[in-house]
Amino acid sequence: MADPLTFDFDSVTPRMLVEFEEQVGQSLTSFLGDKGTIDMMAMPSKALCGFVWLSLRMSGQPDATWDDALDTPFTSLEFAEERPTPASTVAP
Repeated sequence: MADPLTFDFDSVTPRMLVEFEEQVGQSLTSFLGDKGTIDMMAMPSKALCGFVWLSLRMSGQPDATWDDALDTPFTSLEFAEERPTPASTVAP
């Protein structure tokens, strides 16, 4: 099994936000819930792929492509521990 992928909202860069929106057609922040968390169950398929894509890029694969994300199993995902920081508590 490959190394787990970690998604940490505090590590999202402005470039990642723009590229996510260009690929998915929707802002990543539009998927934030009331508590600043992302509900993956409410995301459409293309947004889930974008989420995996960002996770790949945050997990030591900065050159990961959209196609890489399409071929990555969801079971590879892990989430960073919740921390009460400004970025992780942003409301949409």
